Amino acid sequence: MKEGSGTDENQCSQIISDILDMAVVCPHDNTNPPFCPLYKVRKLDPNERIKWALMLSEEEMEDITINHKVCLDCRSKGR
Repeated sequence: MKEGSGTDENQCSQIISDILDMAVVCPHDNTNPPFCPLYKVRKLDPNERIKWALMLSEEEMEDITINHKVCLDCRSKGR
């Protein structure tokens, strides 16, 4: 993590862990919906997914996390 960044190492590690969980299957229904931005990532082997996650910028991690929260909210409400 770069010095002076807005996210500390522990928080960043937790975010990466959460993203890796999402990159296995959709937490909403344990599938891999084609409309999901993580669709192709889920098709990677586990080691490649880890490499992918470790290469994400803070902005990319934030985008994935926000997209997940919005999608999960919409899907749980049946939209």
